[in-house]
Amino acid sequence: MRPALTQTFQSRPLDLVRVMLLLAAVVVHAACSSKHRNERLAMSSFVTDVAVERPASNALISTSTQTTSTLSTVAVPGDYWQATPEEKEKLLRQFVTSHRADAVPILIELYRHETSDEVKASVLALLGESGDPRALDVLIAGSEPGNPKDVRLAAMNAIGELDDKRAVPILRKYFADQDPEIRQEAEFEAEYISAPSAHSNTLPKTTGK
Repeated sequence: MRPALTQTFQSRPLDLVRVMLLLAAVVVHAACSSKHRNERLAMSSFVTDVAVERPASNALISTSTQTTSTLSTVAVPGDYWQATPEEKEKLLRQFVTSHRADAVPILIELYRHETSDEVKASVLALLGESGDPRALDVLIAGSEPGNPKDVRLAAMNAIGELDDKRAVPILRKYFADQDPEIRQEAEFEAEYISAPSAHSNTLPKTTGK
């Protein structure tokens, strides 16, 4: 007949110590495994969050790429964004000549993405020459304080070319501008748009600068 377990441990105390140490080791190992598992889960969650955030960043790249792609598929070469301001102006004029009916929406998007003030001024001039009322909002935005002076002057000159009386109240706000050239251009364009002769082909428009 097998002896009771307690009797065995009582007769062999070293075995009891070994069992207790073994149990303690198992408990410690389980605790460490749980901690590492939680750390791995936390890291996995972090990587997932980063992956979720990436599409927002890619969306910005996609928007810029889409604009470039749209432009290149219409007329302008794909290296437009790497061209110099002088080269861009030449490409833009070629684009407007070839696609006059479709040019205004593309020019508006180009203005919003362009970083060169010189090219922005050229885009605004082309928008004014288009005579398309869809260009008015971006021309008004370009004329507002906070933009570089050359961009503001180009925008106001383009507003005069557009010849839309809705812009006159905006131009009048600039009559008190601190810059005398801005004041002069605003006054000239407002007077030109308001005058009946502004609609006559016998009197070509000249700049107020």
